[in-house]
Parts: sequence; structure tokens; C-alpha cells
Amino acid sequence: LVFTKAHMTMTSKHDPRFLLDIGSRCSVYSRSKKTWLEGIIDKIYMDATTNKEWMEVKYGNNQRKKIQRLCADLKYVASNNNEFQSTNLNLVNLTSHLQKDIVNGYINNIQQQLFPESTHNPFLII
Repeated sequence: LVFTKAHMTMTSKHDPRFLLDIGSRCSVYSRSKKTWLEGIIDKIYMDATTNKEWMEVKYGNNQRKKIQRLCADLKYVASNNNEFQSTNLNLVNLTSHLQKDIVNGYINNIQQQLFPESTHNPFLII
């Protein structure tokens, strides 16, 4: 099976493999050993020619596998609740910073329109 960005967006709500990121633990199926082995996502990239996402997984004894996110030979492994809590906290912090940046950008634009000579912004949110 081959999946494009559009298909990944449609199925992301239903597949835990969309939680995989660089450094995430996973399981990959070794066809030669006929068993599942623990691995770590080492790289994630899009092939510019085909617009398809690829992952490189390090597993076993310094082995690597190039695999697509929704391949049947790749499984998501939840390490523990701390991973989810940490990710959630990071997202909350990122969202807060982005909101401040957006608000500050609007304030700066309005200030420049109203007071083009001024360099001080008394309304800046820190």
C-alpha cells in the first residue's frame, strides 16, 4: 500500500502510528527473522518526487529499515503515560507562545499604522 499526504490526513484520527515522531519507540517486523523487533524512529522525510512520507527505523543490532508510516510491518508502541503528558504539555506551551506572537504581530502592525515614528510598544504582551 502507498499513501499520500491527503490519505494520511483522512486516516490520522484512527491510527496510533500517526503519533510516531523522530525518537519514538516502535516495533518493526523482520521478515528474515519472522518476528517483531523493537525499534526507534530515526528519520522522517517526504519524497519530493512522489509526495510520499518515509521513515527510517533503527532496530535490532544496528539494522535500519526504510518504511512507510502505514505499512503493516510497523507498529506504534506507547512507552507510558508520561510520554503523552509531556507531549501535551509541550503542545500547550507552544500554543501559548504562538498566540502571544500572533497578538504581538497584530499590535505591532496597528501601532505602526497609528504611530509610525514610535519604536516603543506599551501594549506588547510578554
